Amino acid sequence: MDNNDFQNLLDTYWAKSPDTNGVAETISEHTECVLKEADLLVQLGYISDDLSNLLHYACEKHDYGKVNEHMQTRLHNKSIHFDPDSEVQHNLLSALFIDDHDFGNSEDFISVLYAVLYHHDNHYDNSSFAYILSHSNQLIDAFHEKYKDVLPNSINRKALTIINKFIQLQEDNTMQSIPIDKVNLYNKMTLMKGLLHKCDYSASAHLPCEYKNDFLTGSLNDLLHTWGQSASWNELQIFMKENSDKNVIVTAPTGSGKTEAGLLWSGNNKCIFVLPLKTALNAMYERIGKTILHNDNLDSRLALLHSDTQTYYLTNKDDNTDIDNVLTYVTASKQLSLPITISTLDQIFDFVLKYYGYELKLSTYSYSKIIIDEIQMYSPDLLAYLVLGVKKIIEFGGKVAVLTATLPPYARKKLEEVMGEDVVCNSFIDTVKPRHNVKVIDSTLNADDVLRFWEQKRVAESCKILVICNRIKTAQRLYTKLSSAGIANIHLLHSRFTHQDRSKKEVEILQTGKTATNAHEIWIATSVVEASLDIDFDYLFTELLDLFSLFQRFGRVNRKGLKSIDETNCFVYTQLQDSDYMNPKEKDLLVRFQSAINDQSIDPVIYHYSKKAIETVSGILSEQEKNNLIEYYLSYENIIDSRYDAKYCRMYEYLNTLLLNEKDKDTIRDIRNIDIIPYSIYETHKYEFEQIEHIIKSSNSSLEERINAINSIQNYIVSIPSYFSKKEEYIERKFYINRYTAIPILHCDYSYSMGFVDVKLPEKDAYACSHFI
Repeated sequence: MDNNDFQNLLDTYWAKSPDTNGVAETISEHTECVLKEADLLVQLGYISDDLSNLLHYACEKHDYGKVNEHMQTRLHNKSIHFDPDSEVQHNLLSALFIDDHDFGNSEDFISVLYAVLYHHDNHYDNSSFAYILSHSNQLIDAFHEKYKDVLPNSINRKALTIINKFIQLQEDNTMQSIPIDKVNLYNKMTLMKGLLHKCDYSASAHLPCEYKNDFLTGSLNDLLHTWGQSASWNELQIFMKENSDKNVIVTAPTGSGKTEAGLLWSGNNKCIFVLPLKTALNAMYERIGKTILHNDNLDSRLALLHSDTQTYYLTNKDDNTDIDNVLTYVTASKQLSLPITISTLDQIFDFVLKYYGYELKLSTYSYSKIIIDEIQMYSPDLLAYLVLGVKKIIEFGGKVAVLTATLPPYARKKLEEVMGEDVVCNSFIDTVKPRHNVKVIDSTLNADDVLRFWEQKRVAESCKILVICNRIKTAQRLYTKLSSAGIANIHLLHSRFTHQDRSKKEVEILQTGKTATNAHEIWIATSVVEASLDIDFDYLFTELLDLFSLFQRFGRVNRKGLKSIDETNCFVYTQLQDSDYMNPKEKDLLVRFQSAINDQSIDPVIYHYSKKAIETVSGILSEQEKNNLIEYYLSYENIIDSRYDAKYCRMYEYLNTLLLNEKDKDTIRDIRNIDIIPYSIYETHKYEFEQIEHIIKSSNSSLEERINAINSIQNYIVSIPSYFSKKEEYIERKFYINRYTAIPILHCDYSYSMGFVDVKLPEKDAYACSHFI
């Protein structure tokens, strides 16, 4: 068989079975699509010429192994399954076409060989691909004999041995023992595999692997011009712009223009903005889309990435937007193809789990600029994910900016350890005038104090009061007491509302929270309003959790610094409440709150020092003084022996020694919560649920109808702790979205005003129980 004959096979043999339109894709056609994506990465300047040559070679050869007859039979007849006794995975056979004579050095050859050999997972053999290929195998030998005229004369077993050694180090949990001179080789192998995945997956989806960012710098300049002819970037924004080629750690207060500063640092590069809460992400997406990009071509410019991305896009699409376009937008967002992505940590940093294909994300970050905000909100476990992720991103060539209002010294220390000397640090906390006048009260937050203050201030031009509680139970109780006192303009917001109800409330609080809006309202909330929501209230009543979250809460009051601070606008209550394990008779503070740690999600050491710090405050508190309190009381040295430190170190070590493909992609997510549908909601919308169920089950339903039906269900879902649904007697039935996913319909107290309160027995059972007691 000569090269012309082999090319004829590539032109006629399938790489993909027929799609929904009945069109199959030949190996040549698919290869051309993959090469086009590699060309795009080069055109955008995301990879070097040397890397480009290697990637093009890998893209060219990666599917050549599909010329085997067994695979062609399966592609033509989908009912036939892979038989490991008669067929070899095509990636093994494709690797045979990688000729070491085509490369200038062994590292380049090994990197491309590894990428092609491992671009599919091993589902059928416990041995590594490199081991299989380097040993005699009848099926492989037969393939080699059949195509010997177009294959290299022999298999480079030395290269396979090196690859297999890396695999063994992974399996033996001894990756730390890789010699220094081999680290670059291993990273190059990882990068090449990730880039091949990116090109291959995008070609298969027939979507660009990247969209060009040629607009952000211009859009930011246009935004500046709208502020007035004499407007200019502030000190923070100029600093970020001047250090756009460096990694940075910067602290700057709320309202100082951090979003614009981060985008100026990114410029016309690939940019990923990481925030902790979906509420904050949605607000940031809308803000950037509207004020900076003017909602122009968002589907090729700006992506939102969290667990409800599809629901958000479908809910907010224009009536004229085709659902296929929305689904394409969702796919492009998930594939990290758009120039600007706003995402939660679990979507970006899950690559540290080393699940199959994790290299795609890491290779994408090698030419990206990552902006991390609100770092103080991460638990020690999530901080470990983040710090290890930052280490790997920088190691592979990406740039990272930690740009936050509050930076715990512990987090800064850990970041500096992995960022090394390649980082510029600065603080701009003294660039904003004082905005908060604080009164500290050594008791529990209570409705009586809020009510008295409301009575005093409600005759003022504006009296917008924000009450932030540590626990939902506390917030609900305060709401009930204040409502029963006759206050009409009172609202409650926390995480246990249906998606539909919570969205309405978020719109309402954003409207009330506008600086220019004068209103007479009380909003009672939890930490869901703590980060990145652009709300500006007149007064704050809050419980103390820790200094980090406390100062974030302060940022929701007098946000722009335009209001008088002659009188108290922040009331801080230092005693915790609503823990089932609290024992007020305990005299030792650490003992007293040790048992409450799980319920309050606070380390007793951090709480102890936070309380000592805030007790020194009385009156006007500047941004510099806030920072001084954090640096002194919550110093790295004070936290080093805490439970927080122990959790961080344990998770970091675990992640750092995690084996390849040992964990699944979703492990980073919080599995302590479960989605439910309140029974009262189900009863109210029973006809709609029946219609949805019919659409989902009917074989005549179109894809658009199914998606719209499933999206409608999302409106009525509440996320609650899983322990609420442990007992079957509270579950009326389960609503099946598909054969694998069922949502419990739960008997519980739920209302638009209160949200989910607690589970309850069905009425007939509750009556029976009371009747026979």
